[in-house]
Amino acid sequence: DFPSFKHPKEHCASDNIEMEGVSDHCKSTRPGRPSKLSAHTRRRLIRDAAKRPMITLDELQRSTAEVGDSVHRTTIIRILHKSGLYGRVARRKPFLKDIHKKCCLKFATSHLGDTPNMWKKVLWSDETKIEHISI
Repeated sequence: DFPSFKHPKEHCASDNIEMEGVSDHCKSTRPGRPSKLSAHTRRRLIRDAAKRPMITLDELQRSTAEVGDSVHRTTIIRILHKSGLYGRVARRKPFLKDIHKKCCLKFATSHLGDTPNMWKKVLWSDETKIEHISI
C-alpha cells in the first residue's frame, strides 16, 4: 500500500480559521496569503495611474479605500511596479507665453520666401522644446 499524498479536508486552514473574503482555501492555485486587493480593484488602480500620470499615491490610496479595499502605500507601489509603472510624478511641459508666440510668428513670416536649399544649410542647435498649440 502506497501512502496517500492528499491531505484530509480537516487539516485545511480555512476550516479551522474563518478568513474574510476567501471561499475554499484548500483549492488555492498558489501558496501564501490571499491578495489584499481584488483583481477588479487592481485593474482599476493600474488604469487610473496610467491614465493620469500626475496622480499621487495618496489619491490612489483614497480611491481604493472608497471602493472598500484600504491598503498601504507600499502595496500600491508594489502593484504599480509589477505592472511596469514607475515614478509617480510626471514632468510638466512649459506653456507658451505671448512673447514666445510673437517671436515664433515673427521668425516664420520673415522666412516665408526661403528656398529648401537654404534650409538645408541651417544648423539647428536650439534645444528648447515648445509645443506650438495655438499660434
